[in-house]
Amino acid sequence: MGSYVANNLKENVEIYKDWDYNIKVVGIAYHQPELAQLYPKDWENIDIQLEPEPTNKFDPNAIKVMADGLQIGYIPALVAEVMVEQLEEYNFECKLIYITMGLAGKKRTAKIAINRR
Repeated sequence: MGSYVANNLKENVEIYKDWDYNIKVVGIAYHQPELAQLYPKDWENIDIQLEPEPTNKFDPNAIKVMADGLQIGYIPALVAEVMVEQLEEYNFECKLIYITMGLAGKKRTAKIAINRR
């Protein structure tokens, strides 16, 4: 797979359409500086990791989404509830599909693809 063009969202969505999960990251309002820092990078080379956060005071099934060591948000609660037990059982490959530009006062958003191996 070649390098991404950072603003080629449609192509990136198409590349990962058949992966097990295509997930919009939640809780991004608290991680706008991190998303801005990652936006200009080559998205294909950003290391995406999922980290369980059992001590999360709002959700013991919470799963953090880390991108190049920066937290960018969480897996949605309904997906995390199912996935948290699978994190120990399976190896997941994760890729960043996109980060939006956040134009016109809107917050940036991010979407990741996850494939169970």
